[in-house]
Amino acid sequence: MKYCINTWIVLIFFLLIFTGCIHEDIVPGKDGPSIASEIKTDSDLLAAKQDNRKRTLEQLKKNSINVQPVLPKYDPLEDHKISFSMVNEKLETVLYLLADTVGMNLMLDQGIAARQNLVTLDFQNVPAKKVLKELTEQFDLDYKIDGN
Repeated sequence: MKYCINTWIVLIFFLLIFTGCIHEDIVPGKDGPSIASEIKTDSDLLAAKQDNRKRTLEQLKKNSINVQPVLPKYDPLEDHKISFSMVNEKLETVLYLLADTVGMNLMLDQGIAARQNLVTLDFQNVPAKKVLKELTEQFDLDYKIDGN
């Protein structure tokens, strides 16, 4: 039995070797284009596409609008530091005093004088803009700086 198994193993071994030797590799013929020429053709197409994209981007760059950064608007009230301390003063008087202190002209609506709003405040070394902002917010007013 052992002899029979060894014979079968040797036989299968030789069979595999012979079938491997009989097998022929099929080499593609030179009928079609070679791989090198296909690579060159594809590379040329890719280069043409890249050149086209580069030209397109350069044209877009030439046509783009040159945008300059917007500078913040100058507010003269930021330059003046003031100190105010008042008790039960008319809003109209406080606004005129603020305008006089910073050297600006002031125009008030007639409704402000008619309301007789009283103000108590204490500001020490703060920008005039902050004082004006606090007063206008407190009394639901609006202001506009024009031409200064």
